[in-house]
Amino acid sequence: MQRLLPPQVFFLLAFTMAPVCYWLDGPHWLPYPANLAGVPILIAGLAIAIWHKRLFVRQQTNIPTFGEPDKLIQAGLFRYSRNPMYLGMLTGLSGAAILCFAAPAAWLLVGVFFVMLHFWYIPFEEAQMQHKFKHQYEAYCQQTRRWL
Repeated sequence: MQRLLPPQVFFLLAFTMAPVCYWLDGPHWLPYPANLAGVPILIAGLAIAIWHKRLFVRQQTNIPTFGEPDKLIQAGLFRYSRNPMYLGMLTGLSGAAILCFAAPAAWLLVGVFFVMLHFWYIPFEEAQMQHKFKHQYEAYCQQTRRWL
């Protein structure tokens, strides 16, 4: 069964955001050019996600969410967050929401992504990591927060 991976959901929501906000034509909380503050936030979020994807490549470990974990990575921002790739994507999507004039519909899509990450993707991965790395992963969880 084919499952949507978080980057696919990120891009689906990001590219859906502008048409949904235009179609709903709801209130806009930020006028132009203030909405352009979303650009560096979007870029920073994507940079964080890409940096940690490359870290996985350098460590020669699998990246896909539904693959079996083979290494417990604790370098980079993994020292501070158990999910820096997801944090980066969530930050990037928040930047896209700001670009969409911070319309409520845009923030709703950010919320949908957060809920998917927090209640579906992350629990699945945590169960896999717990099963594979047991006490080492428990210790990591005690010293490192899920998000920040």
